[in-house]
Parts: sequence; C-alpha cells; structure tokens
Amino acid sequence: MNKKTAITTAVLGILLIGIVSAGLLDYFGKITGSVEVEGPTFYLDGAHPLEGFSSIWGLELNNNSVTPSSSSFTGSNNKLFVSEKLGIEYFYAANYEIKIKAESDNESGQIDAELYYIEGNDPYNKKSEVFCSGSVGSVYDKEVYTINCQAEELTGIDPEWRLVLELSDGINEIHYKIYMDGDSYIKVTAT
Repeated sequence: MNKKTAITTAVLGILLIGIVSAGLLDYFGKITGSVEVEGPTFYLDGAHPLEGFSSIWGLELNNNSVTPSSSSFTGSNNKLFVSEKLGIEYFYAANYEIKIKAESDNESGQIDAELYYIEGNDPYNKKSEVFCSGSVGSVYDKEVYTINCQAEELTGIDPEWRLVLELSDGINEIHYKIYMDGDSYIKVTAT
C-alpha cells in the first residue's frame, strides 16, 4: 500500500469515527432538567467592613453565620450597613425583602430603609440615588419587621461599588435597637 492511500484511509477513518461519535453523543449525551437560581441574600453583620468606621456595620453575602451583635440609633441619626465590593457591572430588576429584627425603647415608631451604592471605602461617597426604599411602622416589641420594595434593572455599576442599607426614623427621637444574629437580612429575588 502506498503512502497516499494510507493517508487517505486514515483521514476517512477519522471522519467516520467523528460521525459515529456525533451520533452516539446525540443519543446518549442529551441532558435534561431544570435549574433554580436564587438571588443573593445580604445578612446584617456585627463585623465592621470599612477600616476606620467602627459605627458602620456589615452586610454579609449569602452567609448567615454572622458576628452576633446589636446596634442602636435614634431618630435621624441613621445606621449604615455596608457590603464588601460587589464586583458586578449590572443587576437585574428585583424585589428586595428587608427583614429587620428590632425593638424600640419606650414608644412605637417607624423604621425607614434605603438601599443605594457607594464607591470604595468611604461610606459617604454615594454613587447612586436610592434605588429601593420603604418603611415599617409600629416598631415596639423585639421582633422581625419586614420592608418590601422593588427596583428596576441597575446598569453602570462599577465593580468597586458596595451595597448600603441605611436605617433611620426621620424626625422622631425614638431609640431603636437592631439585632444582627442571622434574622436580619436583605433577600433579593428577580421580578
């Protein structure tokens, strides 16, 4: 057998093996099923993610093993919770369910919540307007209170940005205590 015939036979053999393999892959290689994708959950954390800001608390991504703690605020002296750098450039339209385990000292009050982004390590370097907000009234006894809000898709996010949850009570001088023990979190789901 000459060299040319041997090469032709080898090429035809490789093509034939490829065709047979493709047929078997179509027969045996079909994968079916479904995938459920859950959005992120940010847990209020007793750790301080920003160096030099001991009054700023953390938002722990998808990990409810938080540093247990509590923190207080009065009226418009807001309380900030900040995530690590998000590392994203876009976020889909979503529902935000904010659960806050809280109590007030002497009278029933209202907790207002706002979500927005900051850049880098400065909690006051706001990079976006408030994209989601809401409030819950009749905060008195120690329990978990729920605030729901929605946001359209968010574009133009810098990977260095951090998510911020800001809690306050506008003009009322009511003293609140927030508990960070795994029961306070922000759950994000697609709309």
